[in-house]
Amino acid sequence: MNKPVKNLILCALFSALICIGAFIKIPFIIVPITLQLPISILCGLLLGSKLGFLSAAVYVILGLIGLPVFTQGGGIGYVLQPTFGYIIGFMLAALLSGYVKERLNKATYWSYFLSALVGYAAIYIIGVPYFYLVYTLHLGNDITIAKLLLSCFIVFIPSDILGIAAGAYLAKRLKPIVDKE
Repeated sequence: MNKPVKNLILCALFSALICIGAFIKIPFIIVPITLQLPISILCGLLLGSKLGFLSAAVYVILGLIGLPVFTQGGGIGYVLQPTFGYIIGFMLAALLSGYVKERLNKATYWSYFLSALVGYAAIYIIGVPYFYLVYTLHLGNDITIAKLLLSCFIVFIPSDILGIAAGAYLAKRLKPIVDKE
């Protein structure tokens, strides 16, 4: 199979996996736990920064044009949902986790772990402030910074560490298969 066709198939596959991951969720305080986040990280770790970003971007575009691929549907109005910042973060996470992995240029568990950690951080760096702005300014709700950090970040740390560890393991095992010609 030639490389452009393989890349197109892999991007489509990972975009579809992110879509599926949106519906595998555990209801939790304000923001549900879904598989979108770890799959977005795997996009970067397995496909690299550019193709990983493209896969996540396709997912976001599909949702914004109206396909119900986000956890609560789709459409351009979704940008006014407090959790949309996390969705934006998926693109940045795929890009950065892939970029860090490419720069480390090692196939060790810890290089995947560190790269995934950077990707997870990117999601929260975008998602938490976005949540705050939409939740307070657009929806008119009050929330303290402490409650925001607790309910939109801190409570997820244990599951995220588990996700990072599992993602690093999976990426290390799957990367040779994905790269096979």
